[in-house]
Amino acid sequence: SGRGEMQIAILVEQMRREGYEVLVSRPEVIYRKDANGNLLEPIERLFLEIPKAAMGEVLGSELARLQERHSSIGEIRGKGLFWGVELVTDRETREPLVPFNGTGEAFAPMAKLMKAAMERGLYLMTHWNVIMVVPPLTITREELDEGIGILDEVLALVD
Repeated sequence: SGRGEMQIAILVEQMRREGYEVLVSRPEVIYRKDANGNLLEPIERLFLEIPKAAMGEVLGSELARLQERHSSIGEIRGKGLFWGVELVTDRETREPLVPFNGTGEAFAPMAKLMKAAMERGLYLMTHWNVIMVVPPLTITREELDEGIGILDEVLALVD
């Protein structure tokens, strides 16, 4: 149970007190019926679309800040809350930090980075030399800052 679920529970209770029949199909989607019993459009946007857009802008800005601080970041690309952070050995040549399909010693820099992040409580989803930054749509600013802080720390290991 998180902060978002509590906010949803409070809103559902308030809507019920106001006389709405409220149906919750998933924790983040609330349907309500009008006075005639017709199902209205879901009001999930209150919980997902507005915070998602705002957090997506914050995430993009924070990743750009990391790119300025870490020579190992060759490029960041993404939109909303779906980003890729490409890690390189050299920004000029864009040589990947680890080779395509690299294993063993060749994959060691990414393995070291992933292990250090996990030890600090951040699971990194990677694909060769790219970290996929895809937090849940319900992420809070505090959670985002915590994850970015950990990523900042561990990127120093491969700069």
